[in-house]
Amino acid sequence: DGGRAALIDSISLLDKPAYRIRQAVGLYDRSSMRLAGNLELSPDVLVLKQDSQQTSSSPWVHNGQWLRTHNLDDATIVVGRSLREIEKIQGTLIRTLLMAGFGVTVISLLIGYLLSRRVLSKLDVMASTLDDVASGNTMARVPVSSADDQIDRISMQVNRHLERLSELMATTRNTINAIAHDLRTP
Repeated sequence: DGGRAALIDSISLLDKPAYRIRQAVGLYDRSSMRLAGNLELSPDVLVLKQDSQQTSSSPWVHNGQWLRTHNLDDATIVVGRSLREIEKIQGTLIRTLLMAGFGVTVISLLIGYLLSRRVLSKLDVMASTLDDVASGNTMARVPVSSADDQIDRISMQVNRHLERLSELMATTRNTINAIAHDLRTP
């Protein structure tokens, strides 16, 4: 509302060091001469960027700053923000995600390893028990834990089959003994 002088005064307030780090602003006349602002952008680059964009208010990046131009009646204003804070946050986020991803991967692999070791130990005990049965120890049984997992259910089925096998072997032994007795004493 105050015209070009008020705009230059407002832009000059942003030329303080605290604002200069985060905000970029530049006011240029029609001949691309800087009238005010902290934006160290040469008029040639400004004109080149404006010509390469479809509209004069399309955003673009220059020297780590996200900029947008606006054409006023007799001047052009360029406003923007530094991308350094965003880049720092992005870097921190990427590092954090990579570390978290690495941690989750390591923990997942460790849990998977421990679970597979537990299952493998149960399978080793089952194989050892079946070897004992194959060696003639018909009273050997697979231990069943209180976890009631799939391996324990298979262990219970194996134990039922071993029990049935023991019964059949006992019946066969009794039948063989009866036949042998009948053959000795006709």
